[in-house]
Amino acid sequence: GGEARDLVGGMVQGAAVKRPTAAQAHSHPFFWGKARRLQFLMDLSDAVEAREPEDALVQALERRAARVFGASWEPLIERELLEDLGARRKYDYGQLCHLLRAIRNKKSHYYDLGEGVRELLGPMPEGYLSYWASRFPHLLMEAHRALGEFGKRSALPHALAPYFAPDA
Repeated sequence: GGEARDLVGGMVQGAAVKRPTAAQAHSHPFFWGKARRLQFLMDLSDAVEAREPEDALVQALERRAARVFGASWEPLIERELLEDLGARRKYDYGQLCHLLRAIRNKKSHYYDLGEGVRELLGPMPEGYLSYWASRFPHLLMEAHRALGEFGKRSALPHALAPYFAPDA
C-alpha cells in the first residue's frame, strides 16, 4: 500500500539527511493499526474544524485535496451516504477538511445512522476505515505529509503530536 511505499521510499533516500530516523520510521503510519489510523483522521478533523481557511494547517491539507480525490469527493461516495451527510450538515465536496469532517461525524454518530448506511460503512473500526480507505487510498499519507510540513512535532497542534516522533 501507499504507507509501505512511503516508508521504504524514505528509507532508501541517497542522502542520509533525507532518510527518517529510527524514531521517525517507528512512528510511521505503516505501523499503525486500524483504530489508530482512524483516530488520527478524527483528531486531525477536530484540529482543523475551528480554523480559518487561511490557517497554515488547513492550507497544507487543501493543497493535497486533488491527490486524495481529484476535484470532488462527491462521486466517490454512494448516494445513500451523501443523502445522510447532507441531511445533517452542508459539506463542500471540493474540500479535504470537509471530507475529514464527514468521516469524523459519521463515526461519532455511527450508532444513530440508519441500518443501510451502517451496512454500507461496515463494522467499527475495521470495516469503517476500510470503506473510506477504499475510496480515498491516499488520504492517510497525504494528511500525514501535510502535518510533516510543520517540521517539528512541537509545532503541531497538541492532539496531533503523538502521531509523530519526538523532536530531536
